[in-house]
Amino acid sequence: MGKADGQKIIFHIDVNSAFLSWSAVEEMEAALREGRESVDLRTIPSIVCGDIKERRGIVTAASIPAKRRGVHSAQTVAEAFRLCPELVTVKSDFGLYRIRSRELMDFLRTYSPVLEQLSVDECFLDVTESAGDRQQAVSLACEIKDRVRDELGFTVNIGVSVNKVLAKMASDFEKPDKVHTLFPDEIQQKIWPMPVGELFMAGKASAAKLKALGIHTIGELAKSDPDILESHLKSHGRTLWEYANGIAGDRVNPEREAAKSESVERTLSSDCIDLDDAFTHIRRLCVELAGRLRNHGYRAGEVAILIKYADFTSATHQRRTVGVIGEADDLEREARALFEESWNGRPVRLIGVRAGKLVSADDPVQMSLTDYVKEQQAGNRRKKADDAMKDLRERFGDDIIFKGRQ
Repeated sequence: MGKADGQKIIFHIDVNSAFLSWSAVEEMEAALREGRESVDLRTIPSIVCGDIKERRGIVTAASIPAKRRGVHSAQTVAEAFRLCPELVTVKSDFGLYRIRSRELMDFLRTYSPVLEQLSVDECFLDVTESAGDRQQAVSLACEIKDRVRDELGFTVNIGVSVNKVLAKMASDFEKPDKVHTLFPDEIQQKIWPMPVGELFMAGKASAAKLKALGIHTIGELAKSDPDILESHLKSHGRTLWEYANGIAGDRVNPEREAAKSESVERTLSSDCIDLDDAFTHIRRLCVELAGRLRNHGYRAGEVAILIKYADFTSATHQRRTVGVIGEADDLEREARALFEESWNGRPVRLIGVRAGKLVSADDPVQMSLTDYVKEQQAGNRRKKADDAMKDLRERFGDDIIFKGRQ
């Protein structure tokens, strides 16, 4: 079947287990250069994480064999090892990931200049000019997928459709190394039987509200009255109805505006009245926020805290950072200080952390002399503390001292 006049052909291209795949490729290429044997990390239980010596921190990516054992991203490394003691770990290398990402995007632009990068490992590609009909579009997607695997060394999933939402949903079907279509006339068969929570942009809260209305599948959502949905979920209800029916904007914007900020927030299951509990929530938020900054290749020059109280009043507080930051520990330090300065002691219903004044992680940063001196002093203090801990561990054992929360 050909495409209708004026209809676009959009690909959503997503790297399968990007960080793990890119680390695996780097390890195999290094082994080949050095004449030694290596194992493809993607074929064994393995994870990418931060601290591989002390087994602390968060899982950034997991191989398919590890996932079969219950290991998943955002899990603590300690929990991952409890589920799979034979895990192989590799340290995150975000400089490498940005290089691999640029290689992929440059390769894809040889097929079409109309590329919109969503994150370090996924993008939309408008191939309308080079794909005359559906059959040609699928053939082109298979060619791209195979060339990425054979020439760049990792695999991608490609979703093919007439707009971005359907292409995105198609790429999330069976993985890895697959091409899937989701054209308007395939919606009823392919996604209407799926649980409503599988619909793009239908988060846990929205899915729960829809289920309370008796809507359990995407098909039931598609057949619902959009006015009733809007009365319960506001404008988001109508948007979800449109997505369930395959209605969405289809413009791929190659000049996508850089984000001005990234933020995460969480409504607490019970009101928070204790500072230590608040710090626990802030830690989790900062780990998530740091992951978003890494995925998009940003660092922040400003941090803000948002507090919403049980009586629905709110407070925000922000400040510039010394230099630019992006690691979870640095974000947490700033956010905790801001929370302590802002909190009035009343029960807290919601906490949010925002990173602002974003710059590319690859960009050089010009600092004032004052900021430079402050950063040097902070670095010297950290080095002295690290040296002291190293000395104690060498004399009395690894368990004698460890970093705790301030």
